[in-house]
Amino acid sequence: MTNYIEKLNEVSLSIYEDSNMSPYISNRTFDLTYEKQQSIKESMLSIFQKDAHIHQVYFSSKLQNRAFLLTNNLGFNTSSIMYDYPKPSIESDYTPFLELPHGNHAYSTNAYIQHGNTVMTLHRPLYRVPSSELIGWLAIDFELDNFLDILQNLYFQGEEEIFIYDLHANQLVYPIQPNNTKLNVLRSDWVDAINQSENDTWAISIDEDLFSGVMIFSKVQTQLQNWVLIKRIPKETLYQNLNNIAQINRLIMFASLVIAIILVLYVSISITTPLKKLTNHIEKVEKGQMYEYVNMNIDSKDEVGILTKKFQEMMDTINDLIINKYKQELINTRTKLKMLQAQINPHFLNNSLQSIGAAALEKGDYKVYSLISSLGQLMHYSMETENMYVTLKEEFNYITYYINLQKQRFGSLDVDMKIEDSIKDIKVPKMLLQPIVENYFKYGYEPSQTNNMLKVSAITSDGKLIIKVLDNGKGLNEADLLSLKTSINKSLSSSEEELQNKIGLLNVIKRAVLFWGKGAKIQIDSNEFGGLNVELHIPLGSDVSESYYRR
Repeated sequence: MTNYIEKLNEVSLSIYEDSNMSPYISNRTFDLTYEKQQSIKESMLSIFQKDAHIHQVYFSSKLQNRAFLLTNNLGFNTSSIMYDYPKPSIESDYTPFLELPHGNHAYSTNAYIQHGNTVMTLHRPLYRVPSSELIGWLAIDFELDNFLDILQNLYFQGEEEIFIYDLHANQLVYPIQPNNTKLNVLRSDWVDAINQSENDTWAISIDEDLFSGVMIFSKVQTQLQNWVLIKRIPKETLYQNLNNIAQINRLIMFASLVIAIILVLYVSISITTPLKKLTNHIEKVEKGQMYEYVNMNIDSKDEVGILTKKFQEMMDTINDLIINKYKQELINTRTKLKMLQAQINPHFLNNSLQSIGAAALEKGDYKVYSLISSLGQLMHYSMETENMYVTLKEEFNYITYYINLQKQRFGSLDVDMKIEDSIKDIKVPKMLLQPIVENYFKYGYEPSQTNNMLKVSAITSDGKLIIKVLDNGKGLNEADLLSLKTSINKSLSSSEEELQNKIGLLNVIKRAVLFWGKGAKIQIDSNEFGGLNVELHIPLGSDVSESYYRR
């Protein structure tokens, strides 16, 4: 509270530091032009803005016999009638003082204000520095919101009472008296005790019919006021606090006992349980049950935890050497066998297709030759097993051959293939885009349409390679689209063996993640043409996963 009043006092002193106000304080006469009125208004507005609770600012110049009022709605008024200041109750007539709570008014001006607000006013006489000649007054009305908020934090409402008594005015400051009358509800013996005490803070005990308890007195003194803060605490409230403290102490003692028991049990279990787990696993290893070994999930930092961690690392190494190597060799053997088997028939078919194409060319059937040539290019592309990754240009050429064959099967189709020159040589997994395009012909192509459209493009944006496949086919409803996105998200956590026999979008995103890492993303959304828009986002410059090359 003292700090807040001192702050208001400093606000009132700021008028001496305002260069705009200096001429109007020191000069005896001046012409009140519009520019000079605006200068005075700006200075008063500066004071007004220093605290959010200031209600209005009044400035009167004794030298020029002029008064100015800036209201809370920023109305600015001037008058030649000087306001009759209330006499201060301390020291002298020209000492800064606080006028106790009162209704707001327009001072000596004709300003229109909304009455009914209760304010306190800081009155400061203005002197011609460094002399003691009185040249004017500054009055700052401030609302009581902040003042009351401070008081609310000093006592418990409903249990305690608080009063503020002005020693000089012999009047209660708080609670605010009705109609701002100067009523004194304090008993005379209490007032005598206040006046006779030389201490800043003291307390007395009272045991009467009307009140039984403790009264605490505390003096609050500044240059502007000489108050006493009085707090009445009934015995019921005091004893209630003591009972609450005793109850809290009992609860703390009980909680401490429970916590101690829990800690003892925890320490015991934390030592014996890991030892039992470690013993069971050692017995399994001793019996040769290497394949039944599982993670023991012991994260303790003590000696048992360290021993368990070392045993677990040893078992991980053994499993990696014995189990994982055998599985890898078995997968490689099966893969090589399938590749050898797959190469026999395609080689024969490719040679046969070349012969058929040559025959069609001799007969002048260029369309058949083009289709057979596209089919041959597709087979040659898929038979090349030495390189598991190709350039983006080669992948687009493969998609072109594939679409040529599908156009013969499905009919009219407007195809648009675009690729930026700067990214044609970027390496991608082989047959990365074919499943996406194939999905369109399987599920999206609409035979009844005459304007079927398919666009495939590759661009770079924000350090990413973005491959787009857009169509105007059947598309998907919201439920099916959400189901597809969910399946794609689940596929990212599936193992490679689970995805060996899966194709389509799930296979595409899994291979992209294996090749480029987790930065590779796929986005599937409906577009304005009614079809789907499939985008594959690939971070450029990312390290290719070594696990992909080992496949």
